[in-house]
Amino acid sequence: MRRLAWNCKGLGQTSTVRELKSLIKARSPDFVFLTELKVDATSLVRILRSLHFYFNINVPSIGIAGGIILAWKVGFSFECISCSRNHISGIVYSDPPSNPWLLSCVYGPPYLNAKKKFWAELMALGDRFGGPWLIIGDTNFVLSNSEREGSSGRDPFIPFISNLVDSRGLINLCIQGDKMTWDNHRSGGSHVKSTLDKGIVNGTWIQIFPKAVICSSQTSNSDHRPLFLDTSGPPPSFKRFFKFEEGWTRDDRSKFVVTNAWRSVAHSWAPA
Repeated sequence: MRRLAWNCKGLGQTSTVRELKSLIKARSPDFVFLTELKVDATSLVRILRSLHFYFNINVPSIGIAGGIILAWKVGFSFECISCSRNHISGIVYSDPPSNPWLLSCVYGPPYLNAKKKFWAELMALGDRFGGPWLIIGDTNFVLSNSEREGSSGRDPFIPFISNLVDSRGLINLCIQGDKMTWDNHRSGGSHVKSTLDKGIVNGTWIQIFPKAVICSSQTSNSDHRPLFLDTSGPPPSFKRFFKFEEGWTRDDRSKFVVTNAWRSVAHSWAPA
């Protein structure tokens, strides 16, 4: 089973919708969880249906803030048991059919008091279920100072969330690729990167899916990297053919790369 979770920072731009379609076609996930839609989800639901995601749970944005959606294909059996503007949680019955497990797709609140309330309540939900559990999405927290770069300030939420995670024996899955999934894209001393997007599981979930792997992907339309989780293990290696990505042209560094590439070419025959 394959999953895509992405804080897309708004789906009002054609380029972001195009990138979402590309990610889905490349990874072929069984379900997608998108956060911070910032728009009415009606058109998005239509797009997802065209990509065979016929079922969805949508928590609308408030104005142009927030908005989350979980959409899945035929064959993925999911029963929602709790949802809010910050999460969609439910029981997965289809994979494997003999061992249902709890899925919590999260879009963590940014402010300290709201964080404490939300995560305490979500942990209580997991306690009540008492079985295999996967938490995935934009958690909006770091578990240690090693999960951030460029920020020297003290994070008062680390002791609180670390205690919740450790007391339940939850495991923070290692991310293949760039683990710094959020980047504020500022320059100099203001540049900060953090591992805000995560996959967190308990031991019984790992026993069901011992080969599970999570990886991040590049994006040109959001400050968050998409996360892909594959329970069958890493995909087989293959030779990737070069394709020019239109999104590269929106990065000013692309001009530098192209200029230096041309300067590196030297040939005595002028037309070359």
